[in-house]
Amino acid sequence: MKFIPTTVADLEKLKVRAKVHKRKLSIKHRQALDKAAQEAKYLHWHHAMLCQKQSQNEALNGSVSFLCESIVKDALKGETHYIHSGMAPIVLVADGNKNAFVLDATSDQATLLVLDGEEQAYISTTEAVQWDARYSVDGEQIVLTNPAGRRVEFVIDPDRLDDAMEVAGDGRPSVQVHDPASPESQDLFAHIFGGQGLEPITPEAVSLLLAKGFDQASIDEAIAVGASFSRPRVSMVYPIVSSDDIDE
Repeated sequence: MKFIPTTVADLEKLKVRAKVHKRKLSIKHRQALDKAAQEAKYLHWHHAMLCQKQSQNEALNGSVSFLCESIVKDALKGETHYIHSGMAPIVLVADGNKNAFVLDATSDQATLLVLDGEEQAYISTTEAVQWDARYSVDGEQIVLTNPAGRRVEFVIDPDRLDDAMEVAGDGRPSVQVHDPASPESQDLFAHIFGGQGLEPITPEAVSLLLAKGFDQASIDEAIAVGASFSRPRVSMVYPIVSSDDIDE
């Protein structure tokens, strides 16, 4: 089943809608819940509850992929948000006009997530997003330019963006800026996103991760969801979940 970012408030809204269906259609409570869930693009009510549970876990872990999924969902509804991540120095923006993008707070790198109500192709993991553009800000306008020279412009609230960028970048080490077209970046992306050179999380890898500061609980959870070990980074690389399914 496709994962849909879901909050407790989303479930409460579905319950309210289900009560309306139950009263108007004279159907059972569970049927009404299923109908309300299906109207919101879930397969059924149980699917909605599974998505909420998964969303809660992702939110607690500060997952970058979860934040991307969430800002896409909000952007498609026409909402406006400026969100900073507690895990990575990034800011995610939904501009209120069904556009969304994620910005690196320590460089000029960006990734377009939604354009004019259409979700764009992007890659994100629990820890990172693959950058595919660069950005510049001029007053109330931000411009994203991809390597092919394609430019897209958006109107933003500069004060809200500045506030989010300041929090995202505050006290965080600056990151190396990679040119997506360079051989080094291609090797990096092949390693992180293509799985090349990754290893199983063996007892030896666990020892290295613990020594770096990871706790046993997070390592066990990573193993359970099929994460791999990156020896060069001494870190865990999770399966890509931007369009993944969740199990019942």
